[in-house]
Amino acid sequence: MAKLYLKDKEFSQENKAKIVKRFREKLKEIEDSEKSLEYLHNFVIFQIQSQSYIDFNLSDQVSPYLIGQALLKLNRKSVRGLDGVDIYLRFKQGIRVCRAISRRIQRGLYSPSPYRIAEFVKDPSEPSNTRKIGIFSTTEKIIQRILVDILEPIYEPLFLPNSFAYRPGRSTYSAIEYLKETLISNEYRFCIKIDIKKYFDTIDHSYLSRMLNNTIRSQDIKQYIREFLKSSKLEKHQYVENSRGTPQGSILGPILSNIFLHHVLDKPVKSEYPNVEFIRYADDIVFFTKTNEEAKNLYNLILKQLYSYNLSISIKIQQYLFDLEIEEVHFLGFTFKKENGKIQISPNELRIIDKCQKYSNIFLRTLEKYGEYSVIDLREYIGQEIPKSILKASLFKQIDRFKNSLQQYRTATVDQSNILAEIKLLLIELKDQLFRFNISRNRIRTVMRYSETRLLKTVQTEETTV
Repeated sequence: MAKLYLKDKEFSQENKAKIVKRFREKLKEIEDSEKSLEYLHNFVIFQIQSQSYIDFNLSDQVSPYLIGQALLKLNRKSVRGLDGVDIYLRFKQGIRVCRAISRRIQRGLYSPSPYRIAEFVKDPSEPSNTRKIGIFSTTEKIIQRILVDILEPIYEPLFLPNSFAYRPGRSTYSAIEYLKETLISNEYRFCIKIDIKKYFDTIDHSYLSRMLNNTIRSQDIKQYIREFLKSSKLEKHQYVENSRGTPQGSILGPILSNIFLHHVLDKPVKSEYPNVEFIRYADDIVFFTKTNEEAKNLYNLILKQLYSYNLSISIKIQQYLFDLEIEEVHFLGFTFKKENGKIQISPNELRIIDKCQKYSNIFLRTLEKYGEYSVIDLREYIGQEIPKSILKASLFKQIDRFKNSLQQYRTATVDQSNILAEIKLLLIELKDQLFRFNISRNRIRTVMRYSETRLLKTVQTEETTV
């Protein structure tokens, strides 16, 4: 049996709730309405509306109360940074930590600490196809959260309504709803689809800084952003300074990436081609035109704009121009095509296939890492706090996650794909994987019964009630 070790002692759920409650109570005692996130938000809006830019020192606006508010807004499931400090430990340390961070900013002593890079293989069949995620310390996350709260009221009113990624209250499904309303006229025949090559890793810092200068004249805020972009990262046991790009996995990176493409593509395309409709979801973009000539001219503009800012189109996209009369376009898990003269938008059957493949890879990696230990039934822990390390190793937990993922997908879409057939194929593959790892037949039967109940029977029940 594979052995599993607990890396660190974890706080129980009950203790976590008590720690956060205690922190909220202590934070309430130092409430400062004139130095809070709400006041900062309104102050930014006031300056933008009165002079079109912000010009204040963050050191004058920060307070222990504001730091505590930002800490409470962080994702509590996020991974620890190089300092190894858990977010709940920060809560437990209480207001003194907020005071310490606030003093560093007020005295101009704050500078970003290095972050570590976690590299994930996107597709096991292509080991070289990886995604690098930046893992930051809790203190860095707090500062980034404050900077996002400053940038959002500046740029949200400027962003175009057809930009959907990393924006409050927007999602892939709101992007698709926008498309349905946009394309209802059925005048559009041609579609351009692009994906920018390694976009987040290739954002040019100097160009981004110039873009920010239009609306941000606060020297310390600009300095924080510059230092964030260039902060050292620990990658493969070496510290490296960022020369370009914005770290994926950061809190601040997404809005900076939106600001960059807003200037590089969104505004120029809207200005040059006001009748063209397009949807941008981060660096995945589709454009709709009425004529082939307009589409080709637009594509040339896109190439020119990207080249001007040291960006390029991903070579994975082998076809960029589609005739909707005879071709399908796949975007954000949906398919666009013309039928009987009308553009139809439907869930992409490939999406459920990809989802099954993704979880098949997860099951395989879990078995490879934990072997027989991965089929310990979580029901043995009824009434107990299940250690995170056990959850991570459990194949049953991964099956539950797949079931929840399926339910969310089916709730959000009117899915016509053959889900049952794909799940049956997945279960056959799972069974083969279990036999490969010499797991006892009793345990294999237990896993397969659990899988069929959680996946097959759930989907069948849902389909009979539709």
